[in-house]
Amino acid sequence: MQMLATLVVAVTGAAFAVQSSGGQAPAAADTMKPPTIIKNVPPVYPPDARAARIEGRVVIEATISPAGTVSDTKVIRSIPMLDQAAVDAVKQWVYEPTIIHGKPVAVIMTVTVNFALDSAAPAKPAEPPPSFDALIAALRFAEAEPMARTAAEHLALGRALADTAPLASAAERARNLASAEDHFKRAIELAPDPAQRSDAMHRLHGYYLSDNPARRAEADAFFKSAAERYSNEPAAHMVLASLLYSEKTMDAYIDAMRRVGTRFPKDAEVRALVASALRDSIKVNPKTPEARQRTLLAEARTGLDEALTLDPESQLALLTKALVLRDLAGLENDHKRAAALEAEAQRLIDQQIILEARKPK
Repeated sequence: MQMLATLVVAVTGAAFAVQSSGGQAPAAADTMKPPTIIKNVPPVYPPDARAARIEGRVVIEATISPAGTVSDTKVIRSIPMLDQAAVDAVKQWVYEPTIIHGKPVAVIMTVTVNFALDSAAPAKPAEPPPSFDALIAALRFAEAEPMARTAAEHLALGRALADTAPLASAAERARNLASAEDHFKRAIELAPDPAQRSDAMHRLHGYYLSDNPARRAEADAFFKSAAERYSNEPAAHMVLASLLYSEKTMDAYIDAMRRVGTRFPKDAEVRALVASALRDSIKVNPKTPEARQRTLLAEARTGLDEALTLDPESQLALLTKALVLRDLAGLENDHKRAAALEAEAQRLIDQQIILEARKPK
């Protein structure tokens, strides 16, 4: 009998990840190649396993140190009589160091050690498992869920589960929506920076409002807790305020948005969103007296001027100010003043278009 040991390195969102202790985030794993193995020590087939004709694949999560050596192992798919032989072999492997931003870094990857007894032909290498993205695209959510580790993966999975829930059966829909909520919350917890956490919070907010309104009460409790936990980040406070958005509670919504603006006076985007909320209050209630409209729009304009002082290239502030100016022009009885407001609004829109065109494609 001949023993064949085959190495299969599975590179997916769950199987290949860069360890980072801080600083600039590494490139996404799906744009990186796995470390190249330069020393591959085959496993020694245990005699008792050979005698019992035990064969199969042992899957190991291996931590590759910055120097390229295997610093840690964890069996994640076990064949008890073969585990130790697989671990002993993998610990002797050496890889080319992985370089990120000019520095060697540790990585975690999944390797499969295949033990096969075959006197005829060599065993074929194991096929790498489907990638995380491929599983989501195929709606194979049950297989994708154990692979989700990063905030981006949990957010992507939550979106897919929520977006496809209307197409599922009643029982499956309930399961998928419950799972989507869990993944959105996990994305918020794992987010490496406020921007990603903001994306996850806003998607969870949309989930409570549209995907699963039966859970609306949970939204208040969760975002109150989030606002306390992430007190220095605007997103949770903005979402908490937005829960008050309705025709009946518009005054409370505006006051809550103003408080967020006061809490984060140096944030241009927050200033722009507060101004947008002031404008929304008029759109929700078209019968707002003209004097009140002018007061709200003047407040919004002042806030947008401050936002553009903080960030002259804030596209949100530019577009929102253009809309406010056009609203003011619509209230203006003096044709020259109205035309001047329209011209300034168009200038801001043109400026925004130029900034958008400069963005990397």
